[in-house]
Amino acid sequence: RPLVLRTRHLSTPVHRGPLNRLLYDRLPHYVITTGKAIREQLININGFNEDRIISIPTGVDTGIYNPRHEYADLRDELSLPGESPLAGMVSILRSWKGHVHFINAIPHVLKEMPDTRFVITGEGPYRPTIEKTVDEVNVREYVYFLGHREDIASVMSSLDILVHPSYANEGVPQSLLQAMAMRVPVIASDLAPLKEIVEHGRTGLIVPVDAPEIMASKIIYLLRHKEEAEIMCKNARSLVETGYSVDRMLDSMESLYLKR
Repeated sequence: RPLVLRTRHLSTPVHRGPLNRLLYDRLPHYVITTGKAIREQLININGFNEDRIISIPTGVDTGIYNPRHEYADLRDELSLPGESPLAGMVSILRSWKGHVHFINAIPHVLKEMPDTRFVITGEGPYRPTIEKTVDEVNVREYVYFLGHREDIASVMSSLDILVHPSYANEGVPQSLLQAMAMRVPVIASDLAPLKEIVEHGRTGLIVPVDAPEIMASKIIYLLRHKEEAEIMCKNARSLVETGYSVDRMLDSMESLYLKR
C-alpha cells in the first residue's frame, strides 16, 4: 500500500478548522515538515497527532556546495576590487524576507567600513519596494541586484557574509544551509526555525528582528574577526554534513517508507 504524505515547509500558522484537521491529521499517513519548529507548531498549536508528524529537512548537496571547488568571483563580474568585502542576501524578494532591514543596516556598515559592497540575489514581487528603499536610504551605488541566478554556489563562494533577516513564515531556509555548506559566515534573525541551524557564536550569529544597527554591528564584527568567523564556518559545514545533507535527507525518507 502506498504512503499518503503531506509536506509543510513554512511556519505560517495552519488554521484550526475541520478541513485542515482532515488534511493534516486524518488523510495522510505522515506529515513531513522541513524543521523541528514547524513540527512543534503543528503539535502544540493545532493538536495534530505527533506520531504522524516527522521532521526531515530538505538536504543540501554538499558536493555542489563545496568550498574546495573553484568558482567565478562576483567581484570580476561587478568590476569591484578584489579586496572589497561583500555581504549579501539570497532569497525570493518578498516582504517577510527582511530585505528592507538589510538595506537599512547598510549606512551603519559603511560608516565603519566604506569599501564594503552589498548584493541582493533573487527575484520576486517585493523588488520595487526594495529598490525604493535603496534610493531612500541613499545607498544605490553600494548595492547590486543580481536577479535570478542559477549559479548560487558561485554567488555564495564570493560572499564574505550571508545575511538572512526574515521576520515570518520561515522553515529551514536552503540559502542559509547552502552558505553554511560553503563555509560562508551567516547572520540570521531571531526566529525559532532559523535557530535550529544557526547557533549563536557557534555556527553563525543571531540578531533581533528589525534591528538594523545591531545587524550592521555583527556584519562589521565578522568582517573584522576572520579567525572567529572561520571557526563558526567550520562548525557550520560540519553541521550540514552530519545533519542536513541530501544523503541524510534520502536516508530519512527511506526509513520512513520502510516503516510501512
